Amino acid sequence: MAKSEHISENKKRKMEQSKALSEKLSGAKSILVVEMKGTPGSHLSRMRKVFGKNSEVVVRKKAVVLKALEQGAGKNPNLSKLVPFVEQVQPALVLSSESPFKVKGLATKEKKPARAKIGQVSDREVVVPEGDTGLPPGPAIGDLQKANLPAKIQKGKIIVEKATTVAKPGETITKEVADALLKLGLEPFETDLNILAALEGGLVYGSDVLSIDETYALNHIAQAHSWAFNLAIEAGYPTADTVELLVQKAVLAAAGVALESKAVPGETIEQILANA
Repeated sequence: MAKSEHISENKKRKMEQSKALSEKLSGAKSILVVEMKGTPGSHLSRMRKVFGKNSEVVVRKKAVVLKALEQGAGKNPNLSKLVPFVEQVQPALVLSSESPFKVKGLATKEKKPARAKIGQVSDREVVVPEGDTGLPPGPAIGDLQKANLPAKIQKGKIIVEKATTVAKPGETITKEVADALLKLGLEPFETDLNILAALEGGLVYGSDVLSIDETYALNHIAQAHSWAFNLAIEAGYPTADTVELLVQKAVLAAAGVALESKAVPGETIEQILANA
């Protein structure tokens, strides 16, 4: 008699989580992949409150998320497009009934200043400004100098002689730099929800697209509409937006021709008599 396969409680729990998550994926309008590394739990809790009932933040093991995407792809093949993004990070998912752009917009509004952490990879240039640090003379000056800051004592206070870059994009924050920034009270980074990609209606949007400023985009859309409208008027191309103005232009042009040719249509007879 064949032995029955034993399934550990841990594996059984993961299977149940994958199945439940797979069902949730099928009911979401948009699905966003978030990198959890570097995201404090407190920020994630705040985002859950900000999103409210329209979006759910789901944190599961990577293996569970990948299995759920695999299972869900049976009904919705587009889910497999998120696999490459999940594979490269410690993932969380945001399942929403809203547009991913709205979700990203809400997340962006909740950015908070954050201090530098040892081992963090900088996504920007971090510059310590020139001037008074507000620190009294003492061991702190040595800590600043360890971070290659040109610090010295002047008039009873520690100053930085010139603005100095302590980290560039892609560089890892060292202990010396993190300690110096902490002593200076500088928070050069932001606590943000690091959204890598989003799936909506079969289309995957990368972080670069999701990060487009809403005001910037709306202004450019309005400008494009204005250019298109003017082009259509000049070309005499009738649309729902241009037809009224085109008819007005045509009437004025016809009246002008009538006046020049001394024709007497009803619209121009008064002007012709006045000019006689």
